Amino acid sequence: MWTHFYRSDLRIIAHYLGSLIVLLSYTMLVPLAVALVMQEWRPVGQYACGFGLALACGSLLRLAKISPGQMERRQIIAITGLVWVVGAFFAAVPLYFSGQFVDFFDAFFECVSGLTATGLSMARDIDHMATADQMWRFTLQFLGGQGVIVIALSLGIFTRSGSALYNSEGRDEAVLPNIKKTAQFIWRFSACVVITGSIVLMVILMLLGINPLRSFFHGLWVTIGAYDTGGFSPQSLSIIYYHSWPLEVIVMIFMCLGALNFALLAQVHQGNWRTIFSDIEIRTLGLWIMGMVLLFVAALMAGNYLLDYSSLVRSGIFTIVSATTNTGYQLLSTNQIATMLTSGAFFLVAISMAIGGSAGSTAGGIKALRVGLICKGITARIK
Repeated sequence: MWTHFYRSDLRIIAHYLGSLIVLLSYTMLVPLAVALVMQEWRPVGQYACGFGLALACGSLLRLAKISPGQMERRQIIAITGLVWVVGAFFAAVPLYFSGQFVDFFDAFFECVSGLTATGLSMARDIDHMATADQMWRFTLQFLGGQGVIVIALSLGIFTRSGSALYNSEGRDEAVLPNIKKTAQFIWRFSACVVITGSIVLMVILMLLGINPLRSFFHGLWVTIGAYDTGGFSPQSLSIIYYHSWPLEVIVMIFMCLGALNFALLAQVHQGNWRTIFSDIEIRTLGLWIMGMVLLFVAALMAGNYLLDYSSLVRSGIFTIVSATTNTGYQLLSTNQIATMLTSGAFFLVAISMAIGGSAGSTAGGIKALRVGLICKGITARIK
């Protein structure tokens, strides 16, 4: 049965949707600052225009209801659903003027992909995209990975309906007793992970001979793509471009970290390390990845693609971890995947993508928790 919305509902929805659009407009200052620092004058105009348009429209929407009061469930669901579409529309404005997309719909697709942490791209030439445009793509992916609603809650924008909004975004983990503090923990933890990963990857890239500024940006972007399990890459060749096994190891660590439940991460942060070894999702993911890697390597050997064992294991582990966490980073080129992989290898990758990471994480899929519970149920039934 369709939910019926009254005029008063639409005014409340417009007010809070406007607040989120205003929040999104301020995030455009990040690529705008990057454009100024890098002296990319065309992107300066793009993001100044996008910032002004989003700020003006968001402010006008807020005027639809000056004092909206408490929100009801149907209004909350509508706001949560609309923010991905309306937010992506405004986010697409500066990308459309970049000249990297055939039309506005392609730019809109890119922004939806970023906000939903999907990772599909419609850009014409990612390798030569402006630094500011790259920064905006990954800023959207970071917002999508943590959740726009979560970030708004951490800033105190929604105070009266925080719990309902938090649940409406598909989250139900009780990280901390207070919803605002929970959102702030997710935000702070994610920021610390991104900063740490950026520094580590920057050092690795500098050792590979890449200049410091480029190393910084690539380290930042790859960390965001890995931790938010979104899969956006600053290069069309994905992780293959870097040809570095230390970088691949670090990227896998952050992909796995992004696939963990925030509630579990909070317990570890509080010093309860034993939770890692007793958690059903961690054990399920560990056993699943080990089993899939063995089968995937066997399937690669059957296809006579990689002859040396180091390449087999390296490609097998990275591909299965990337698939299981729903990140999508590649260590095999598109041509290699399309022409040299066996049907069995394809099937294993598809199954791994369907499983996904932990419940309450940035990864998709049906979640390891359900797989673990199903296996325990089958075992108990047999016994």
